[in-house]
Amino acid sequence: DQTQILIRLETEAKLYIQEMIKSGEVTYSIRTATIDGKTVKANDFMGIGDGTLLSVSDNAEDAAVLLIKAMADEDSELVTIYYGADTSEEHAAEVADKVSSMIPDIDVDLAYGGQQVYNYIISVE
Repeated sequence: DQTQILIRLETEAKLYIQEMIKSGEVTYSIRTATIDGKTVKANDFMGIGDGTLLSVSDNAEDAAVLLIKAMADEDSELVTIYYGADTSEEHAAEVADKVSSMIPDIDVDLAYGGQQVYNYIISVE
């Protein structure tokens, strides 16, 4: 019946979108720990993508660049970077510039998100 077909198509479309869009965030560690085989010290910045620790750095900007590098692939076309309340526009622009230099065929959008705790929230499409 048509309803069943529409439900199946909608479900397949949602799964396709979930596969095409990757998301991640950068936040800081409050204690020293080993996560996903990586050592994180207190006050380090962690790049977490799809529930996995993908980058660690002593500054949020490098953690964001490394996170994007880990999430992007040959099919990626767009990176959107939302910077948080505790991150300056200048630092966020540095991240966008580094990503544009590192992956020249990808578009990079930068927007103020104003979120607490997360220095950056990132999507890669």
